[in-house]
Amino acid sequence: MITKWKKLVKKVLKQDSESIFETNQKAGPLEEIKFWDNRKDNLNHIYTQLISKQLIEVKTFLTSQSSHYIGPFDKLKEEVSQSKDEAEDNFRFLSTQKKYFEKLQSFTHSITEIKDVFVPIMHLIMLIQNSSNHYKSNTNLVILIRQICNEIINQSCK
Repeated sequence: MITKWKKLVKKVLKQDSESIFETNQKAGPLEEIKFWDNRKDNLNHIYTQLISKQLIEVKTFLTSQSSHYIGPFDKLKEEVSQSKDEAEDNFRFLSTQKKYFEKLQSFTHSITEIKDVFVPIMHLIMLIQNSSNHYKSNTNLVILIRQICNEIINQSCK
């Protein structure tokens, strides 16, 4: 039971926002915010389970039995905690862009006027890169910029 649950948690931990493109090659930046919001909620739920009274009792029992599951269990708890913090941080920073991403998605004017939305988006990306502890990685920024480009292409095709 513990190993099955651990595998499910590991599966959640391995998910990244690039997986959005597996189902939608034209995904825009609002999908990025949704991804981190869902990841944050999922990891908070898992973490709540990890610190629940029931699981603490199971861990206490396993410790009393000198079980080899204790080390991996503690490692998993730490991984979930770190990933939860990352998801919360990423969601918090990306949420500052939501109104601009919504404007970009519902843009109805000439494509040349998109700069009115694009400039603040790029400015906020720079602030995120300089301020975020987690989202500033090149991988995350490339994914976000790809999604923004997708949205501009989507809008120009309308």
